[in-house]
Formats: sequence, structure tokens, C-alpha cells
Amino acid sequence: NATYARATAATALSSKRGLYPGTCTATAGSAFASPIDCGQTLYGTSLVAGTNFSYNPNNLDVYDYYNWSGSKGYVASADGLAIRDKQIGRPATDVLAANVTNGVADYLQLRNVDWSARADQGSYETTFQQISFNLTHEFTDRLKGDFTYGASRSRLDSTGKMAEWGLYDQQATFTYDERGGGDMPLFDAGFNAADPTQWTILKGVSFLRHHKKFVDNRYNSWKADFTYAFDDHLTFKFGGTGRDYRFSTASYERQNVQINPTEKEAGVTIESLGKVINFGQGLDVPAGSTTAWFGPDIDKFDALFGFTCNCINKWGDWRLTQFRQQGRETFSVREKTGGAYAQVNFNYDIFDGWNAFGNLGVRYATTDVESVGRSDSGRPVVGSNAYSDTLPSFNIAIRPRDDLYIRFGAAKTMSRPTLQQLAPTITQMSIPAGETTGATLTVGNPKLSPFRADNLDLAVEWYYARGGLISAALFKKTINSYPQTVRFSAPFSQFFSPESLASLLALYDSTGDQRADYIRGD
Repeated sequence: NATYARATAATALSSKRGLYPGTCTATAGSAFASPIDCGQTLYGTSLVAGTNFSYNPNNLDVYDYYNWSGSKGYVASADGLAIRDKQIGRPATDVLAANVTNGVADYLQLRNVDWSARADQGSYETTFQQISFNLTHEFTDRLKGDFTYGASRSRLDSTGKMAEWGLYDQQATFTYDERGGGDMPLFDAGFNAADPTQWTILKGVSFLRHHKKFVDNRYNSWKADFTYAFDDHLTFKFGGTGRDYRFSTASYERQNVQINPTEKEAGVTIESLGKVINFGQGLDVPAGSTTAWFGPDIDKFDALFGFTCNCINKWGDWRLTQFRQQGRETFSVREKTGGAYAQVNFNYDIFDGWNAFGNLGVRYATTDVESVGRSDSGRPVVGSNAYSDTLPSFNIAIRPRDDLYIRFGAAKTMSRPTLQQLAPTITQMSIPAGETTGATLTVGNPKLSPFRADNLDLAVEWYYARGGLISAALFKKTINSYPQTVRFSAPFSQFFSPESLASLLALYDSTGDQRADYIRGD
């Protein structure tokens, strides 16, 4: 906006164009970046006659759309920056009246407000498969074995669609008032929001979004349990377990959701692309509230523009890519665990009519984790971790009489961090050009230790009547390693493996970006 404030009619065209959102710059793409087509695939590499930046006659560059006299969206301007002032937004809004209570505005009257109407749709399908096998065998009267194998897979396919249009600088007074109490505030747009003629697709601003996301979970697990009964009071159990768990998620969406044709370029009316949405039926809506507006119809948008085709058509580039969000939505984790355990179960009568039963055992568990994410440049980032735990436990219940139990338990337990925390994904990175300090980075950590806890439990239960229970309990849980987000400063080499650091350098070296010098400076 500061650059726009200094612009004049003499400002270079390329600089003027750079002030607009939603411009299109063609790129061939690479193994780590998505291609972008601005019309060259279907219409060639020659500009649309009379334009400065447009290659698709059906979907003009946002600058040409507003500033080329041959455009259906042309708006005359002395400085060649048509509509740009309206795109600034909030600074143009007039506050006519307001009331603030405890630092929060509970009453506002505003003029020159920008509006948008949006339709957002999500659909989801899950496919689940499972197989299991169990075998029990009695080797002797005292020794029994139980063997189990199981495998499962679930896959979630989700699709999202969104269409939007808007309105700049509405002169009507918008009123928001929540001071009247009740369940809902007054929300009065001040104009007939159900009138199609109030709305238009805002070139470069209105979104047309299509995205797909896939989540895949796979389990393979087995266990072998053996039980040896010394007598009616003492039993020894031992065995082993193994599990291979794989999780992966991937997201695909348009590289630029703002490069869209308008209804004027398509030669249709807004009325043909939407429908009236009603709101408030059956609700206690304050008198004067806006209860209807004209909103986009996603199916009508798709029928006209084909924006879910995952292709290039006459209207634009609708291809889906993994690289818009880079590593934020695409990563995988594989966790392999193994374990062996031994346990003694006991059940004895003690004192006069008292009964005590419980178990004493220990489990040894190993965990191997491999995770794959992406840097913000789309390059793979790999991490791994391995750890083992010895987990003893003791449980006893004493029954002084048939309706009274005293229970005590002590155990060491563990559980892995969340999958998102384990993914070596860079979710944010900013490297200042020409500086030696000041870079910021947010990254997952596959080296995280699991949650580990020491647990003590004591409970008294009185079953005073059939179906009735009174109980009291005391417990203490000490968590020794709790994964959390920590802010600290360190050299780049402390955050990245040598391979990941080389991948990051390759990104900036390939374009001659001086930020590579920052990384090398460590």
C-alpha cells in the first residue's frame, strides 16, 4: 500500500501491475515446484492483442482486466491503477458509531465496507479393510498358547470446493449490535444482500478453490501369549508383540486460487451462477437483521468454468499440485515397535475371609521411527529415531468382604508424540536477504522422546447395593518427557541434518539467491 501511495501515471507498467493481487506469471515447474500456465498452452506465447500482460483472452491478467480499454472489466483511470484503491480495504472504512465494553466492540456502524459471499463444500469418503487370525493351543494341562495376527488399512479421501464473489466499498451503513442480549446480535448489512446485481466476481481477489487430501493408515501387528499355571493361585504369563504402523498424508490444491475469470469475461450474469441463501428460520433473530443473501452455487461455477477438472482449459489452469503448501500438508511417519513381557498373576486368601489378587510384571519395548516431510521449497526432509523402555508394573486388589475392594497400582508407561510433531516438516521459514542474523524457522522434530510417566493409584470401592457404587481414589502421575513447542536460537546446522541443509542450499543456489550465503554463514 505504501508503494501504491507513491505511484503515478508515469510509474512503469510492470511496477503498476505488481501492485495488484492475483497476477499470473508462467513457470515451467520442476521436481519441487508446480508449473503455472497463464494461457500459453492453448493460446501460444503471443500476448492478447492490445494487452500488456495477458495470454488468455478468456481470463485476462488482473492488471489488463481493469486497465485495458478492450476489457469487459475496464474502468477508466488517470493513473492507470483502476480499482487498486478499492482493494486496500479497511483503511477506506468509515466508523460512524461504536461502543466498546471491556475492550471489545459490541456495537458498530460502518460505511464503505468490503463484502464477500462464499460457498464452501467438503466431501469425505473412508475405505476400511481388516483381516485377523487367532489360534489357541493347549500344549499341556498347564501350558497354553494364544497367537494373534491382524492387519488393517484405512484411507480417507476428501475433496473441498469453494467459490466466492464480493463487493467493494458498500455505501450503505452496516450495523452490528450485541448489546440487546438474547441469543444473537443484530447483523444488518444495510443493503439488499439477496439482490444479485449487488455482487460481482472480484478479479484477482475472489477465490475459486479446489483441493484434495488423502490420509492413509496401515497396521500390521502380531502377538504371542503363553500362560503356565503353577496351581490354582499362581499363574505365569509371558510373550511378545510386534507392530508396524504407517501413516501418510498428502494434500493437492491449485497453485494460485486468485487467478480466475469473471462472469463478465464468460458473458453470463451473476444471477446465473448463484442462489438466494436464507437464514434465521426458527431462530430468535433480532428485528432488522439480514436474513437472506445471494451466494455462489458451486455446481453452477463448475459447469461453466470446469474448475474441478484438474486440467488446463479455455478458462485457466486448474491443475492440482502438492507444492502450494509445500511440506505443511504432505508427510509420512513409520513406527515399528516390538516388545517382550513377563507377568505373574496371583490370587490368595489372606487373614480371616480376606482375598488378595493382582499381578506383578515387566515389559521391554523398542521403538523405531522414520519420518519424511518437506521443506518449504518442496524438497524431502528425512528424520529417524530409536529408543527402548523397560516398563515395570504392579497391581493388587484386597477384598476384606464381598462388597468392599481396596486397589493399588504402580507402573511406568510411555506413549509416542503426535504424528504432526514427529514429521520433520518446515512449516515456516524466513531468511532476510543481505543480513547475517534474523532468520526464523518452525520445524517438526523426529528426535522427540515419547511421553514417559510414573503412575501411582489407590482406590477404595464399596458396592453398597445391586447396581450401586461409592468409590474414592487418589492418584499421582509424573510425566518425565512432555513434547512441547520451544523457541530458541541456534545455528542452521543444529536444526538440519547435513542432507537437509544441502537440499536447502540447492534451492537458493539454483536461483542465485544471496540467502544461500546466510545459510553458509551458519
